Amino acid sequence: MHEYNFFVPPHDIEDEFVFIKGDEYRHCCRVLRKSRGTVVSVFDGQGHKKEVKLLQEEDSKVRAKVLKDLSRERKVKPFISLGVGIVRNKAMKLIIDRITSLGVDQFTPLEMQNCIKYKFRRDKFMKKSIQSAKQSGTAYLPNINDNHEIHEWLEKNQDKELKLIAHQEGHRSLTNIYEQHPDVDEIAVLVGPEGGFHDREIEKARSLGFIPVKIFPFRLRTELAVTNLISGLYHLYN
Repeated sequence: MHEYNFFVPPHDIEDEFVFIKGDEYRHCCRVLRKSRGTVVSVFDGQGHKKEVKLLQEEDSKVRAKVLKDLSRERKVKPFISLGVGIVRNKAMKLIIDRITSLGVDQFTPLEMQNCIKYKFRRDKFMKKSIQSAKQSGTAYLPNINDNHEIHEWLEKNQDKELKLIAHQEGHRSLTNIYEQHPDVDEIAVLVGPEGGFHDREIEKARSLGFIPVKIFPFRLRTELAVTNLISGLYHLYN
């Protein structure tokens, strides 16, 4: 039997009741036509899931009674802060989909020398992340930030235990990185846009301790590089 999951932010969860609102309410009660008495699951984006029974609809929301707390989902390790040069809208949606399903903790779109220029709409991509979480069954959502300038992001992440930059001319593999750094709790990962890194960006990253890593023999599109790199890290560290 298919399990229906709906996102409910922590502030809409009480001890005995939850409130399914907005897009999630419309999906639940208008698209899927779930009605009073139906049992569904909800998640809060922080690893908690509950089984609830729908009660009455009221003003574009539906109140539901908590039947039981489901066991908290184990978070994959390590914590990953991912910075990616801004790419086309379609590719960015693919990145959001993959990193949500894989379990990335923090995502930041980066303004770089060779990336396209547009304002990253965080609200739109949060909706995509929620859709991906519902499809994959994960109870976690990544923290999606607004645009950052690359040098600002590098400086914010310079204290991470392990810092990696995906670079075609890197001489280290992920396996080699893992063998030399087997016990880390936090990793900062930098992936360039379709136009690649500017030399100054690579120099800045390396000066702050970022290690160039080669993830594939051939050049990959940004969305594929992200998927390859993140899935490889989680495979090695889990």
